[in-house]
Amino acid sequence: MSNAESDYKNLLLAAQDQSIIEWIEQNGIINERGDPIEFSHHYFLYDIYLDWSPIQAIPKAAQVGFSTMAILKTIYAAVKRKYNVIYTLPTVGDANQFVSEKVNRMIVLNPAIAACIKDKDNLEQKQVGERFIYYRGTFTEKAALMFSSDLNVYDEEDRSDAGVIGQYESRLQYSKYKGQWHFSNTSFPNVGVHKYWNMSDQKHWFITCSRCGCEQYLNWEKNVDLERRVFVCQRCHNPLSDEDRRVGRWVKKWQDKQISGYWINQMMCDWHTAEELITTFETKDKQYFYNFVLGLPYAGSDIVVDADLVLRNTTTKPSSRTDVCIGVDVGIEKHVVAGTPYGVFLIEKTRDWDDVVKLFLKYDAVMVIDAMPDITVPRQLMQKYKGRVFINYYRENTKNNDITEFKKDNDYGTVFSDRTRLIQKVIDEMVEGNIAFHLNPRELSEYIEHWKSMYRVQEEDNIGNPVVRWESANGVDHFVHATGYYLVAVGRRLQGEGATLRDNFRAFHGRESYFVDESNKIPALSIKEIVGEEKRDWRYL
Repeated sequence: MSNAESDYKNLLLAAQDQSIIEWIEQNGIINERGDPIEFSHHYFLYDIYLDWSPIQAIPKAAQVGFSTMAILKTIYAAVKRKYNVIYTLPTVGDANQFVSEKVNRMIVLNPAIAACIKDKDNLEQKQVGERFIYYRGTFTEKAALMFSSDLNVYDEEDRSDAGVIGQYESRLQYSKYKGQWHFSNTSFPNVGVHKYWNMSDQKHWFITCSRCGCEQYLNWEKNVDLERRVFVCQRCHNPLSDEDRRVGRWVKKWQDKQISGYWINQMMCDWHTAEELITTFETKDKQYFYNFVLGLPYAGSDIVVDADLVLRNTTTKPSSRTDVCIGVDVGIEKHVVAGTPYGVFLIEKTRDWDDVVKLFLKYDAVMVIDAMPDITVPRQLMQKYKGRVFINYYRENTKNNDITEFKKDNDYGTVFSDRTRLIQKVIDEMVEGNIAFHLNPRELSEYIEHWKSMYRVQEEDNIGNPVVRWESANGVDHFVHATGYYLVAVGRRLQGEGATLRDNFRAFHGRESYFVDESNKIPALSIKEIVGEEKRDWRYL
């Protein structure tokens, strides 16, 4: 028997009698940076390491040690519990980078882990003993449906493709455990991890003020003194020490829930000072601060489109119905927005292409149609009505400020548009009052609902530059895209062959308001008010 096989058998026997914490400590496990795995500064992770609830939901801040824990728990699950694991990240590139920079590095640095892994260099999967961990992306990749799973870990779920995640769920049907662990930096209320958090027991990290003995969980508005730039107790308002924040316990807000939920923010991390977090609050975008520092969803009016923006542009003046432009979003139902260079006079949906064609011919319009998913009819119309019907493909443009590019020669009739910039351009035009709606407000109810589903996500790329995109909370955004295509048609109508829309990079300026829904806002409550007097004997870590 080889030394590696002997080490693996000893590890497996030990794992049968040990918790993961004991396994980590006994084997001296270190992270990808070579630092020991310790809990003196990560008390809030201790219970989560030991939690094997099948369904977990963990909205979290950035850089709290969570990915390291997920790597160790999935390896331990394969070794001890003999689980096959699917581990997803947003893209294939994210998954490969995660394995290359974190997983493989931990394998190299930890002989106890290396003894378990047979295919150490494979970026897509690891054979761990008799089981496998599959690392997969969600965007630009179809779910690999040829293997079954016992545990799916959805890392950065809010930035992942929900449809592909749904496909991976089908791989759990033959498992007794059927584990699904949802965790992510949050994005928007009731989206991704926050949706599952709302259905969970919503555990909060309670700490105790060493001055007055008040138990409380850390709340930005109540525990941070912006003038003194310190953490303070909600009751006595004296400064909280690092030790006060370091030691705590998880307390359920709701009993008898099937989903185990934990909310993690950077205020719980004793290595983050109040001065540091306040500086981030003062210098970063509010969405960034709420999502990545507080681990909370954010939906301010600077990143969403509300009903008021549309309704304040309605008018009773009749439309001229000349120089008509039409945008069509394609699907089982065709969503149509028609208007002139001065405003919209028709919003409708139909299942019949004949209705779209009749409208187009009636007004001798310029029409831009979504190229996907039904390419046949749009292409036929483009070829039959050259120079008046165009099919639109979304393609990011990083070269210049042009939102659209109308192709020529053999590709004549095709237009490429930058999706994020086009949506932002429509919003900017509505903000400036350039798009009037010649419609009764009652006719705009469904149109408004499509806009209300949109929210702006701001992240940072690998070198720290802000990256913005517009997403839909529920996928019902067809009139949004139809309006964008209408605007592309307007540009073509006004500028002819040289038509180009350009982005002025100005974000939607609305009334500032930031949102944390009531189930997640975390009022200052006592232990007794949340779990009752009978629960006060819960153990401390």
